[in-house]
Amino acid sequence: MKKVLTGFLMVGMILSMGAGKKNQQTAKKTMNSVFRGFLGLVPFMNSQMKFKDLANKEEIHTHLTTLKNAFENAKHIKTFEMPGFNPSFEQAKTHLKETLEAFEGGQPDFARVRLRATGQLCISCHTQLKGNRGSFGPLNTLSRSDFSSDYEFAEFLFLIRNYRKAERYFEKEINEAFEKSRKLSKVNKVNSFAYRGNKIERSLEKTLTIHTKVKYAPEKVLPIIQKYSRNKYIDSELKGKMEGWIASLKKWKKSDYEGRIKNANELRSFIDKNLSKYADSFSSFDGRNDVDLLVASGALYQYLYKKPRSKDTPEVLFWLSKVDEHLNNSFLFSLSELYLKRCITDYGKTKWGPKCYRTYRDKISHGYTGSAGVFIPKDEVDELKRLKSFLN
Repeated sequence: MKKVLTGFLMVGMILSMGAGKKNQQTAKKTMNSVFRGFLGLVPFMNSQMKFKDLANKEEIHTHLTTLKNAFENAKHIKTFEMPGFNPSFEQAKTHLKETLEAFEGGQPDFARVRLRATGQLCISCHTQLKGNRGSFGPLNTLSRSDFSSDYEFAEFLFLIRNYRKAERYFEKEINEAFEKSRKLSKVNKVNSFAYRGNKIERSLEKTLTIHTKVKYAPEKVLPIIQKYSRNKYIDSELKGKMEGWIASLKKWKKSDYEGRIKNANELRSFIDKNLSKYADSFSSFDGRNDVDLLVASGALYQYLYKKPRSKDTPEVLFWLSKVDEHLNNSFLFSLSELYLKRCITDYGKTKWGPKCYRTYRDKISHGYTGSAGVFIPKDEVDELKRLKSFLN
């Protein structure tokens, strides 16, 4: 079963977040629909050919429709109306809608790409809160034999929040890659042969995320990163990034931060100490600052969840957009622009509204800047005008 399937599971986090009594019945009904759609697609996901086979089209279409409808029916659940979750929930709905449209339009390969993106989006949401894997019901019964590699199984476990087991399989993936490097170096007679598979780096990043953003235990992940950084088959670029991680983990290990921000004063102190230096842009960073940003991401999400409508909400949304601007390069699906939009539309008349608007406008302008100048499409220009209207 391929990693792209993970995009269907976001709604499963609802119960672990403690939805109110009035939402429990709707939440459970939604979860059941998601699980049915997911499990129904498992037989077709071991190969691209099965997913593209016309004989399977009707059944796949039924399960995709079930998933899309499940997300549509979840829109009244109050958890998804909260500032920290609404952007990712709305984006997930859009992805599933476009996935179904692509599949119906005879583009199964593109549909798989959409699902992959949705999977990373779901992970962005699932890592926001502490919780347990019990919320994912029958999905916990899937085993390694249902997946084509240790890495894919680890990604799945990470998604359903079975972090302890996910770590074990990420470690297996890393060790197998190092063993491949050792064998290749003998064949090629090159002692310094460096095998830097994408899955090695992704496995290290997910392990780092578990102990910084999700659980906040820098003292536990530090020796793991140190051990792998000493492996001679890590290439120089990744090694440099890992050295940055190690330095940051040592700093956080000694810090007085306890894993959460309790009040507005602590929020201000946390931002001033850890984020203010990144106010302009993260685009030039090479990954050495990942730990700071992962810790900040976890802290800000927790604060936003506990205090979703405080006077600090627009500021938290602004900083979440800045953090995501960098972390989307490798760690998670970026919600940077979505958080800025939420800041503008909901808090346009606060002092943070104009700042969020300028940041969003500059991101759009930069994205459409080339050697011939700046050419922003009409729909983007119209969107900028719409957003600006919230400031007046």
